[in-house]
Amino acid sequence: MRTSTIPLWTGLIPILAIHISYVIAASQGHVDWCNPYWDSCTSISATGRTPPEFYWFKLTLIPTALLMMFYWQRLTAWQISLGSTTTHWTRWSGYAAAAFLILYVIALGIEGDGFRLQRRIGAVLYFTLTYLAQLLTVAWLWRRGFRSRAVKLMLFLCAICLFVGLCSLATDLLTDWHDEVDDAYEWLLALLLHLYFIVSYWVVNSSQPEAQHA
Repeated sequence: MRTSTIPLWTGLIPILAIHISYVIAASQGHVDWCNPYWDSCTSISATGRTPPEFYWFKLTLIPTALLMMFYWQRLTAWQISLGSTTTHWTRWSGYAAAAFLILYVIALGIEGDGFRLQRRIGAVLYFTLTYLAQLLTVAWLWRRGFRSRAVKLMLFLCAICLFVGLCSLATDLLTDWHDEVDDAYEWLLALLLHLYFIVSYWVVNSSQPEAQHA
């Protein structure tokens, strides 16, 4: 994975796909024009529910999920090349997250309680397992002595994800206005998770840990 651009595409494609899907949906009047990160006016799912954005969403995010599987496979190979023998939890968490993303995307736009549950499970487990795999990767890098700015930024992104997740949980448990901000949390978490992949490019394409100290 030393000179690969896989991490860049793994992060960039879903970011572009989701935002382009939003623009298509808004231009068709299927969702409101707004800033979803601040206004919490629409969910990510709503931007891919109705044709024509329905087709764009599926045609971009299913290949993205497959690319994510390849990302975790190549990351594991890179870790093994540095002498690691404890990367299986990271790899399988990443694989499972990508599989649940596919599950979610397939069910999107199909009516019925069963598909609604499938979407819910797919989305929640995609976010949770991707975050777990990313956190395990950062922990592994830190133990191996990687201390570059990129690694610190990856750690920061993980910390912000945790903070956003806890804020979402707190507003759900302690307030009656969680539904008013839930979509914004979703957009922000998706952005943070995908930015992590982009930042990891500068880590996996760098040298040994001794050269990583800032």
